[in-house]
Amino acid sequence: MKRLKFPNVTMGLVEDLIWEVDEDCDGMLSWDEFKGMFFCVRNDKTGWEPRRLFNLVEFMMYDKDQGGSIDMDECMEIFFRRFGKLNLESRVADFMMHDTNADQEISFAEFVEMDKKQDLAGTNNHPGFKLSVGMIATTKQENARLLKMIRG
Repeated sequence: MKRLKFPNVTMGLVEDLIWEVDEDCDGMLSWDEFKGMFFCVRNDKTGWEPRRLFNLVEFMMYDKDQGGSIDMDECMEIFFRRFGKLNLESRVADFMMHDTNADQEISFAEFVEMDKKQDLAGTNNHPGFKLSVGMIATTKQENARLLKMIRG
């Protein structure tokens, strides 16, 4: 994430990315947990699935040369593979309009902002979602306490 110049990367943020999809609460992601997360988010029509790790993985898949940004050629290749020639130029133009600093590339930060703006489920303004965001830290602390108690 630091290589992608994502602002304010902390170990806590990385732990949260893992925690969102760590089904067995072992602090790690198994291949099955990773696949489950990826396909759940990819097929999610509601927007309620945790997307942060998915966004990171998707960005890395688009960034073919691992240069830390998605340029026009990478964008065209991805959209051509996904949708064929039909409306390719307009799809690429729609994607690249999120290039806020006009460098002809989409950075990871711009990619994340693009996803936030889509807000499929309306979570940006949903009171239940805001409440759950505040509960994440408390839930993690309680899970850690319970695991410690169980392990002795």
